[in-house]
Order: sequence, then structure tokens, then C-alpha cells
Amino acid sequence: MVCRGRGSLVASLPRDQCRMAVAQVPWRAHADGVMRSRLVFILWAPDATSTKERMVGEHGLIDQWRGGGGMSLPIQAAGVGDVALEDVEDKIHAKATVK
Repeated sequence: MVCRGRGSLVASLPRDQCRMAVAQVPWRAHADGVMRSRLVFILWAPDATSTKERMVGEHGLIDQWRGGGGMSLPIQAAGVGDVALEDVEDKIHAKATVK
């Protein structure tokens, strides 16, 4: 599935099942003001899912992320608030080599 924008990505995530998603997130470096983008790997594991399903999903995330070539930032999300753009940008800035 291809989503155009954060809103359509969040809307496409089921509230009762785990999913994995890859998103290209634009961000601006504080140091030089240049716009960049980063591939982010999202494990969607809402609280409504069983513990077993979340654990299986987490192992899948680790396997996919290690073999994902260039997906430098894994994010685990249990709700819509965990994929808020500001939070994702903060995580990108924390991992970026250009701050």
C-alpha cells in the first residue's frame, strides 16, 4: 500500500492488528537548515493486540530492520501519538549525524 502523507498512513493502520510500514520522512537539520529525508521503519503494535502478536511483530521488526539497507530508524508505535510527526522528527534529530 502506498500512502501519500502522514494522515493517510495513520488512517490505514488497523487499531487491532500489528503492521509494519516504511515511511520516508522529510526533516530539516538545525545546523544548516537543509531539508533531508530519512526512511523510517514503523512497527505498529496497538494496545488492543495480544502480547503474543506484539512479540512476534517485534521480532519481525528486528529482522526486517537489520536487512533493510538504509532504513536507519526503527520506531515502535502502540498508538497514534507514537507516530506524531514531531516525535518522529525528534527521533531523527537524535540519530542524525548532522544536527
